[in-house]
Amino acid sequence: MDAHFSPGEVSEAVLADIGATRPFVLTVGTLQPRKNLGAVLAAFERLVRDGADLTLVVVGGAGWAQRATTERVAPQPRQREGDAARPRR
Repeated sequence: MDAHFSPGEVSEAVLADIGATRPFVLTVGTLQPRKNLGAVLAAFERLVRDGADLTLVVVGGAGWAQRATTERVAPQPRQREGDAARPRR
């Protein structure tokens, strides 16, 4: 990957706090349909299905019409901003 797209130094303490492990995929943006998080989830689910050992980290505030996306991203009962979750396989 080109260094321009690298997250740079990532705090291990922050990763531990949100439950993320390396390697991870990070997406940032308000949770709303126009951000097309569904496409990110579909791609991530395919990677995991094909054997990739990744964590998906979704960062962003709640937007309009985000309920289905939120449920797909974080199927666990406890959610908080910054939680790392794996989509259902």
